[in-house]
Amino acid sequence: MIDRKPEREITDPDELLHVLERAKILRLGMCAGNEPYVVPMNYGLGENCLFLHSSPRGKKADMLRANPRVCFEMETDVALIEGDAPCGFTMRFRSIVGYGMASFLETREEKLHGMKQIMAHYSDTEFKDEDFLEKVLAKTSVMRLDIESMRGAKHGWND
Repeated sequence: MIDRKPEREITDPDELLHVLERAKILRLGMCAGNEPYVVPMNYGLGENCLFLHSSPRGKKADMLRANPRVCFEMETDVALIEGDAPCGFTMRFRSIVGYGMASFLETREEKLHGMKQIMAHYSDTEFKDEDFLEKVLAKTSVMRLDIESMRGAKHGWND
């Protein structure tokens, strides 16, 4: 339950799924040592997991290898609600904050499955294995983020 404003908590699983399906960007929070790092990412939906992709090298990959525990955030249905005074402005939104463990997929089949899930989130085209270039797949990291918990919040939506 959301502590400060419990009336904003999304408890309906269908409404949580709505956010997962409609959001376009996931913000991934990582921490290695004493350094936090947040990056926006594309994602795909799986069974109690999310799929992500990136370069196998760089700060994000290094941090995930050092500490696979992550936090993620996404939102949808965002709109400004104007007020008569500055403190009267607010935002309409639905959002999710979740926690989980990220792991790098190793086999070609696992990576293809993850990439297909990512593409399915952004396109109605059903891609085949041969649509993914081997040379690109070979130099792409695909990660599975197993969701341990997530909480939704909303404001300005009465449905």
